[in-house]
Amino acid sequence: MLIFLFFLLFLACSPERDNIYDPKSKNYKKTGSLYGFVVDNTGNGLKEAEIILQGEEKKSILVTKSENNGFFKFLDIPLDSYLIKVYKENYREVNFYKRISNYQIETLKITLFPLPYLKNCQIVSYYEERYLLPESLSLLVNCEIEDNNLKEGYLLLPTFDTFYLARIKNQSYERVISEEEINGNLDDLVGKSFKVYLISNFSDTLIFETSPLTRIIRELPEPLYPTNGEITSFKPTLIFSSPKLRFTHNFFIKVYYLLNNRFPILCYSDTLIPQNDTIVTINDSLIDGLYLWRVGIKDAYGNKGLSKEALFEVISKK
Repeated sequence: MLIFLFFLLFLACSPERDNIYDPKSKNYKKTGSLYGFVVDNTGNGLKEAEIILQGEEKKSILVTKSENNGFFKFLDIPLDSYLIKVYKENYREVNFYKRISNYQIETLKITLFPLPYLKNCQIVSYYEERYLLPESLSLLVNCEIEDNNLKEGYLLLPTFDTFYLARIKNQSYERVISEEEINGNLDDLVGKSFKVYLISNFSDTLIFETSPLTRIIRELPEPLYPTNGEITSFKPTLIFSSPKLRFTHNFFIKVYYLLNNRFPILCYSDTLIPQNDTIVTINDSLIDGLYLWRVGIKDAYGNKGLSKEALFEVISKK
């Protein structure tokens, strides 16, 4: 009996067992955990999505990325109310608030919807043959657009003119713009980048910059003499035509020796002929044989055009 009384006294005096869920416990945790999956609108997991937790009270910022199946996790998160941001390139960002409670373990499913984006865009200027205005300079715009949730797309020129893009087929959009439709002339736009605006079904505005405008030079200089294998001296003079062009340019000439009258070998090149010069004398002595030459044109941005081939023959005087 005495032993039993001592046992009861021992139990009464022993420290209380630690309860980790008791706020007064020294082992009471003031953290929670958050798990989740980031998926697209078809339910497939999205990898490399960025998940950011931004605390409102403690101003802490936690960042992670989703795994291959879209799974992500945050362990031992300080108790706070968090702004959760989920971002992945070419998808609509999701923002929402979540309060993390102690010992909370919660699994979220976050859906991101794809946004339209510009995959490729080519813009070139060219001469368009038309009945009333046979030499009207125009822009041809070809865009490849990932058009998920695309409401509309348009092109903004440096002249602040705006043109909507017309859908030709799946992911292919096009627009032809004549010079009469813009404030200015197209020659002033060569070498400049334009902007493509894509408006999503969620009213997001996505802005993309194109590569600089290139020019297709269709009016080319042409060889005038020699052209059909005429016999010349070993320092021949080459004459070519000069088209009337509105943009700054220069000419260049390439001369090839035809080995065995078949295999062209570059033997002379002049790349900086002023736009007012149409006569070039080759000062280097050429050996006997058949030669091929072409004249080209290049604008200030490196856009080039090349003439048809012409022939001449060098025969030494005996």
